[in-house]
Amino acid sequence: MSLPFARPELLRHPGPADALRVDAHRADALRRIQHLAPDSSILDALWEPLERTGRTAGKAELVGGTFGHLRYCIPAHCPDGSRVATFSDPIEDRRPVSLVLASATLGLRDGARWMHCHALWVDADGVVRAGHLLPETEIGDPPPRAVVDALSGVRLESAPDAETNLPIFHHRPEGAATVQTPTGTREVLVARVKPNEDIVQAVEKLCLARDFRAALVRASVGSLVGARLRVADRVIEVPGPAVEVIALVGEVRTDARGVPAATLTATLVGESGQVFGGELISGANPVAITYELFLEPIPAGEEAR
Repeated sequence: MSLPFARPELLRHPGPADALRVDAHRADALRRIQHLAPDSSILDALWEPLERTGRTAGKAELVGGTFGHLRYCIPAHCPDGSRVATFSDPIEDRRPVSLVLASATLGLRDGARWMHCHALWVDADGVVRAGHLLPETEIGDPPPRAVVDALSGVRLESAPDAETNLPIFHHRPEGAATVQTPTGTREVLVARVKPNEDIVQAVEKLCLARDFRAALVRASVGSLVGARLRVADRVIEVPGPAVEVIALVGEVRTDARGVPAATLTATLVGESGQVFGGELISGANPVAITYELFLEPIPAGEEAR
């Protein structure tokens, strides 16, 4: 039976591939929800609630509000061939824009605060845009509301990656997750999915390995080798070699045979700057550079709520 889309070509990165293709760590997440501080940089604004917990790793989701001064980039071909893809030159918009949503990973680079943030917004002309936000992007007034999960049990460090020849967040265990946890702390799984691994199947395999009968996918940032999306009864193909996922959300449910099935919806942007969205087709959406995955298991007593 022929498929209604072309199978994606896997990418050949310049460096050696690690044998471990999904690096996953259990962590405890302490959730903080607040409006970000107007006129501050997005990096400082997101780190403020994280630092109040005494932790140096986190995930964040932003909704609503505005940015006052936007700096961002989108995926681009690498002109010298030293990597399979790179970023465009910075794009700047000094007019206020209205944020729809954003996802961010928070960690360290060379011992200093760092972030990896993708966002979707509406500009002053009413055009929907998306991209990779640069840390100096300024929070507007009214500001976005952020849901920040401060993590213990894992360390997130941005450093050069031998396989892709790009700086990415590496996940490293940091002792045991907190034993005596504050009120509001929950168990999560933080994973880095490496190039050419199908993101839908990676989520399902992680749930099977960890015996998560139900789980939510939230605040996850990364890129895909193009994309194959199901929208109603159509399949949409977004050309690569790399498209950036602004938000990956969905859930995993396990059937009576113990087989997990993930339903994941993605919003993403490619080299053209055009924004796409739809349900990811399993087996047809391999990771391009990296994927920073955030899985939150649903306790058995809460599955039916």
